[in-house]
Amino acid sequence: KHKWVKGLGIIPYLHCPHYDEPERAGFDEFYSGQITDAIAIENQVAIVWDNYEFYVIKSNPVKNAYMFSWSDTGLNKKVLL
Repeated sequence: KHKWVKGLGIIPYLHCPHYDEPERAGFDEFYSGQITDAIAIENQVAIVWDNYEFYVIKSNPVKNAYMFSWSDTGLNKKVLL
C-alpha cells in the first residue's frame, strides 16, 4: 500500500522509486486524485536534478522514468527522456 511520507523537499513531486517492482503496481491508482505531479522511476534508472532541470540516466535502455500529471482529459503518463 502506498502512503504519503515527508521527503527532503528536494523535488516538488510525488516520487515512486522502483516503479517496475510488483509491490508498486498500485501506484497509478494511488496517484488518482492527487493534487501534484509525480515521478515514477524504474530500477536501473536515475534522475539527476541540476538547477531545476533534470536528466535521466539509464543503465538498461529498456527501463524508464515517467512523469504523471492531470489535465481535463484525465491522467497523463509521459516517458521522461
